Amino acid sequence: MTTTLFEFQWYWCTFTTDSVFECTAGRSMSICILNSLPNIWRMVQSTKRFLAQPKATRKPFPNLINAGKYATGVLQPFVWTGWAIARYKGANQDVLTTMYVLSFAAQLLTQTYKFTWDIVVDAGIFIDYGNNGYEWRKERVYKAWWPYLLFIAVDFTFRWRWIMTYYIQLDFKPPWFFAVWAIMELIRRTFWSTFRVENEHVNNTEHYRATKLAPIPVKNIHAWDTFAPDSSPEQFLAKSRKNQFSKEFPSIKGVNLSSVTRFFAA
Repeated sequence: MTTTLFEFQWYWCTFTTDSVFECTAGRSMSICILNSLPNIWRMVQSTKRFLAQPKATRKPFPNLINAGKYATGVLQPFVWTGWAIARYKGANQDVLTTMYVLSFAAQLLTQTYKFTWDIVVDAGIFIDYGNNGYEWRKERVYKAWWPYLLFIAVDFTFRWRWIMTYYIQLDFKPPWFFAVWAIMELIRRTFWSTFRVENEHVNNTEHYRATKLAPIPVKNIHAWDTFAPDSSPEQFLAKSRKNQFSKEFPSIKGVNLSSVTRFFAA
């Protein structure tokens, strides 16, 4: 959305002023504020979701850490625009060098933050199973590893395309620059969307958020014979839905009766 807003304001400025030179991002802080709006909205949204959690169970991950990601996305364009305006107004070399280093550091922090979030959280390629830190995700839709490695390579390369802005002249970029920039983001977003959905599908299945059958809290199907030798599974389910299970079978070793009753009576 940031790219879309930038393109809208660029075309509007070009048609109204008839000056490409005056419409670049390094001429006005208002353009920077406009381009920062999507990150500001998402930062406020993530912070609100974090504060909405009960204090007793409130954790920084994922909402507060996600807000931090968008906060870096707000900081970076302001630092970069400050460097651009300083250069445009002819500031001395010491100021320009300081602003350049700050701008590069802010961009480095922002893109590293976002790239890590893409790989670890959105795509979930690395999972902390509690053994030896983060490991390759075991449950995958694509059995081969090369699609995941390709996504990592594409996401890293295209997220770091910002380096081009430090080598191409700030005052005027060639006509092909914005077209290539937008196409690279489109390709990156396509890869990101594919693996974001893939990760969500795996999580939905693994955590029974999308399934036709959830396992009951007994070890195996032969447990029917343990507590209902004269009943078929269908009869057992019919009784359970009427909340009669705990009355007829009050104590069965190894089975959480209250959990079974609540599960089938729901």
